[in-house]
Amino acid sequence: MIKSILYFLGLYRAPKGTYRKINGEEYERIFVVGDIHANFHKLNQELLNIGFNKERDLLISVGNLIDYGSDNITCLELIGQIWFVAVRGNHEEMALDAVEGMNVAYWKSHGGSWYFDLDLEDGKKVDILIRKIQSLPYIIEANVKDGKHVICHADYPSNYYKFGKSVDLWKVSWSRERLFSAMNGNGCKIKGAKQFIFGHSSLTLPFRDGNQIWIDTSSYVGNEINIIQIQ
Repeated sequence: MIKSILYFLGLYRAPKGTYRKINGEEYERIFVVGDIHANFHKLNQELLNIGFNKERDLLISVGNLIDYGSDNITCLELIGQIWFVAVRGNHEEMALDAVEGMNVAYWKSHGGSWYFDLDLEDGKKVDILIRKIQSLPYIIEANVKDGKHVICHADYPSNYYKFGKSVDLWKVSWSRERLFSAMNGNGCKIKGAKQFIFGHSSLTLPFRDGNQIWIDTSSYVGNEINIIQIQ
């Protein structure tokens, strides 16, 4: 009962690890990258193009590091690098479920077949890397020079943002409801931050509505990986 009342009042906090804060003062420049989908070579080329400095800059990923491309292991190894942070994408969620024996066929049919083709040695390595996904937050708040930027994979399912606020985590990783509403002319601003940055939905060009932008430009079908700079 108490939990329900707190949730109704917007006071119930999300489970530990759901949110993460980034202090922009610790970095010279901060970038956000769209869905990588195991295309490390494309990512690396874009980092070269912008002169990314791994000692001074930070790259924030909107999730979906894996599946469809050929560099799955290399992209999983990005987790824990000092110059890289990511939120969980729906493909990371599918991988976690599959290694626990749940929804295996669903992941296979959505880009996860590479995992089942690994040899024994690589399979053990990838199992360890996939479990590192559990350390990834669902929501990153980056406090940079021009304000607060919030990064989620698919959506922030509330019209008012607050760090630690409990939200539907399935919608954070999977929902396209906000995007479809915005594309139909029914979008609305999310209060509580300057900008909200999402991936998940495969687009030809980034789509902006109000203080929200969707930046996945479908690298998995041949397009370039999209990177935007927020500091």
